[in-house]
Amino acid sequence: TRQFSFPNLFDLHSALLYLRSQPLRDRSVYRVVVYPATNAYLATITVIGREKVSVHAGSYNAIKVDLQLNKIGKNLESQPHRKFRRATIWVSDDADRILLRIEAQIFVGTIFAELQSMRFDGAR
Repeated sequence: TRQFSFPNLFDLHSALLYLRSQPLRDRSVYRVVVYPATNAYLATITVIGREKVSVHAGSYNAIKVDLQLNKIGKNLESQPHRKFRRATIWVSDDADRILLRIEAQIFVGTIFAELQSMRFDGAR
């Protein structure tokens, strides 16, 4: 059992929900502590700006953000993540803030995931 005390600790899903709920103004910086599995990490999210992005599901006005992760060590020191370098994330620039694309630089190269399709149930 591991015990630690961090204010505003998030799992990965709640961190994404929190980020999507923020104003995300250009050049804004958000820092949250995430605990995805066995270690805590300081996630630094910087809003780079707005741009049009095309993914398999279509073209969208998007907010582009940069994500950096640093491991929080046993003595609360910041350590680089061993396998993750950085990521660029695009979310839709609307009230829904749909996750459109992620490009991550990891120890073996660059990987990406993008929205393939989207359907809303009910009236919009």
